[in-house]
Amino acid sequence: MAEEARRAKIDAVGETTSTPGTDEEPKVSPLTVLRMPSFGWVVGDSAFGAIGFQMVTMSQAWVTLELTDSDAWVGAVNGIAAIPAAALVLFGGVLADRINRRTLLLWTRLTLAFLGFFTGLLVFANIVTVWHLIAIAIVAGIVRVFALIAGNTMIVDIVGRDRMFVGNAIAGIAFNGATFAGPAIGGILIAQAGAEFAYLVASAMITVAVLFTLKIKLPERAPRVNNTSITTDLREGLSYIWRTPALRWLMFMGFFVMFATMYFPLIPRIARDSLDAGADGYGSILAATGIGSLVGSLALIMSGNIRSVGRILLVVPVVFSILLVAFAFVNTLEAAWAVAFGLGAVIPWWANTMRTAFQMPATEEMRGRVMALFALTGQFIQFGWFVGGTSSELIGPDATLIAGGVVCASFYIFAFTKSSAIRQLGRE
Repeated sequence: MAEEARRAKIDAVGETTSTPGTDEEPKVSPLTVLRMPSFGWVVGDSAFGAIGFQMVTMSQAWVTLELTDSDAWVGAVNGIAAIPAAALVLFGGVLADRINRRTLLLWTRLTLAFLGFFTGLLVFANIVTVWHLIAIAIVAGIVRVFALIAGNTMIVDIVGRDRMFVGNAIAGIAFNGATFAGPAIGGILIAQAGAEFAYLVASAMITVAVLFTLKIKLPERAPRVNNTSITTDLREGLSYIWRTPALRWLMFMGFFVMFATMYFPLIPRIARDSLDAGADGYGSILAATGIGSLVGSLALIMSGNIRSVGRILLVVPVVFSILLVAFAFVNTLEAAWAVAFGLGAVIPWWANTMRTAFQMPATEEMRGRVMALFALTGQFIQFGWFVGGTSSELIGPDATLIAGGVVCASFYIFAFTKSSAIRQLGRE
């Protein structure tokens, strides 16, 4: 009877089952996922929230470079905030497991919209300092990590585990489309009207995300069996993560993403000084990354529910690292566009595979805390700004790019070779 009920449920929602021993599941239609209640609102929230975030990040980097003329400071403003955010990331996961995830996302979006507006006013009044930017970035970093946990966890709430690869890929299109739209809009605004207007428009974009969040309706969650304390939930989450081999390795793989993102704080310097392209060139390089991300996301969706997750976690970081090394040798804006496009095309495969890999071993009651671990990867990415900027000051931008690529690729090859849990991800 249980098997008959399971099959009836599958028939009712249009899901398909996989054939044991195959590398791929029958494809899930993206249109089927998009038609699911509330999923479109989650995608819209992700898109406008990410556009706002990209514009804020770009504006912070440009304003900091103008204030200090230092790669290290550019990296510090966008990177130091990752430290307190990382310290509180598991607490955010506990909140996502204890309270309504839509409510958590709503309040984080409202806070980020206010911070963007306030920063724009400081820049407009010409009283902003690098210390203002760091303080605001720290608060925004903590708030945003809670938003990431809530948003990523809600995807599985809405589409279910059997559709999560395609659901994550569609959400990834929204995010990666934002990496095109955000820098493109921000570059134009900075060049034509000033960074203060970029901040204000970013705040408006996040406010639009709030309107999408209000439309989301989540399925009813099973009531908590016990009323444990937050401290107990934290301990249980840490214990669960540590005794699950795949999650342990994924945590370390998330850490080494930091070396791949060391190039972020170097882009303003490369655009302004090496290529003599100014703010427009800076925006165009980031826009090329965004266009590549959009193309990569479309290819990702067309691929269906790929099961060889571990293999993708080997190939994609190695390709990204090769392109990162190539960035050290660009000497024209066109070459920078080409490499940036390639990096962008790889990013959605890497991000979506990591997001899905974290969700695979997660039980329902632990999903928020496990996705907090994925959000921690995002903090390592942000901290890569600080490491990259500092490294550029010490050994130069070209050596930083080469070192970052070599270190990142080497660890991912090591992890795949050493861990059977990683090799078997998605193939159980």
